[in-house]
Amino acid sequence: MELRADIDSEITEILYSLGFRAKLLGFHYIRRGIMLAIEAGGGKLVMKKLYDDIAAEFQTTASCVERSMRHAVKLAWEHKEELDGFRRLPPFMLNSSPRNSMLITFIAEELRTNQSGCFQKPSPIIRLDHKGAYTGF
Repeated sequence: MELRADIDSEITEILYSLGFRAKLLGFHYIRRGIMLAIEAGGGKLVMKKLYDDIAAEFQTTASCVERSMRHAVKLAWEHKEELDGFRRLPPFMLNSSPRNSMLITFIAEELRTNQSGCFQKPSPIIRLDHKGAYTGF
């Protein structure tokens, strides 16, 4: 499956909207994991293999990849009230901090199938004054 040219920037925007920080290694591992999951198609995602593939690519260990991802998810979850990204996730993912596999699989499927538009940017609100004149966004 060939990826769209802008998939990396889409994934990055989604992760930013969820409160992930690019300075964390886990951010980059999650982003790569989402890309690999999209490339794999709709099949069952085996996280052990995904951790191994990412570790090989980044020249580290699978346990380091898993721990860094978990840490990035934890930090984003702790600050979820500051951004609206987590509110766009389905309710079953909002009860507790999502597992790495759940988050990666959900975002990959949303981008791969582009069905629900969960992460599409909302259309801007156009503001008009009392006379109906445009006043900006």
